Amino acid sequence: ASITITAGTDYTAPASATAGFIRIVGAGSAGTGVQDSDFAGQLSRNAILITNPTNLATSITFEREAGGGENDIEWEIIEYVGSSGGANELIVRHVEAMSASTAATVDSSSVSGVSNANDIAVFLTSVGGGATSGRDESDEILYTAQYISGSTLARLTRGAATSRSISSSLAVIEFTGSNWKVQRIEHAYSADATNETETITTTLGDTSKAFLHHQSRVEGSGAGASSFGQNCFISSTSQLTFNKQDITTAATGVAWVIENTQSSGSVMSVLQYDGTRANNVGGNPDEFTETVTTVSALAASSVMGEGSNTTPTSDVHRGMLGFRMTGASTVTMTRGRDVGNRDWRFQVVEWPTAGGGGGGTILFSRSRTGFRAGSRQST
Repeated sequence: ASITITAGTDYTAPASATAGFIRIVGAGSAGTGVQDSDFAGQLSRNAILITNPTNLATSITFEREAGGGENDIEWEIIEYVGSSGGANELIVRHVEAMSASTAATVDSSSVSGVSNANDIAVFLTSVGGGATSGRDESDEILYTAQYISGSTLARLTRGAATSRSISSSLAVIEFTGSNWKVQRIEHAYSADATNETETITTTLGDTSKAFLHHQSRVEGSGAGASSFGQNCFISSTSQLTFNKQDITTAATGVAWVIENTQSSGSVMSVLQYDGTRANNVGGNPDEFTETVTTVSALAASSVMGEGSNTTPTSDVHRGMLGFRMTGASTVTMTRGRDVGNRDWRFQVVEWPTAGGGGGGTILFSRSRTGFRAGSRQST
């Protein structure tokens, strides 16, 4: 039910605890779903927790509450390697594996060192499900995040009808460099499978210099795969578009909009992609690729804003989808089972690497880890 990756063998550890963090790269911050059965949507097998994010210098353990069935995890370590005080600096203020809770709202421990709460983004980095959880309970593992500056803590919120004991992990990142601008946009859904918009509070200077980390939650119990995902994208310099296949009785989307204003040197470049993967067109697991504009350096590029929607109303794993860059011009997506369509979206981010008043470099360690009798695959 767990697998451990080790620094120095499976990945390069960040230089310090404040320089880097790890996250699962996938719809709902989850894995790709089990591969052995169409009727194995239990959260206990599909929802995967990073149990020890504070241990990144040494090793990281991925864990699910119940074993059985192969399940791939796409993960990425993001590290700032520039000079202290650089214009592109980001600082990891806090990472935490949140204790299992049945509550709709769970708070982190105190976050220290924050200099400007307006520069904070809270990344949901993984979720883990209880061993007794059923197949149609997307509502239990869908969290949105916010930073409560007055209490110096991060808060995760899910639908009020939830009752399962769920674990999660998060990373509180302060984008301290002068080139960064952070906004949190919240959206209350009103209709299923409909493009709905929100105004970006401060208009972006350029849509190709901003990326998203988005989250969603739903009210009501027994939400299936159709409620699991969300697609969110930047539709103009002043507008975000949200789309969720099934909002049950109510749903909320949150998007952290992170812009870099560097205008000289190797500036940040963000391109958005979308498409559809049909049902019953591949294997189990089902891997498929999207050709993207070639990035100049794979080690300084990332997938962000990842999301997907699907129409099946049962079995949570039918909504799951993982993302990873497998080449300078290729993003590979993986779903555990070739069941349920996927309407997907993602962004490719080329991080700023030079110029802009001392902007530093951001590097990545990325891989694919599988619950496959201890085996491991990487890129």
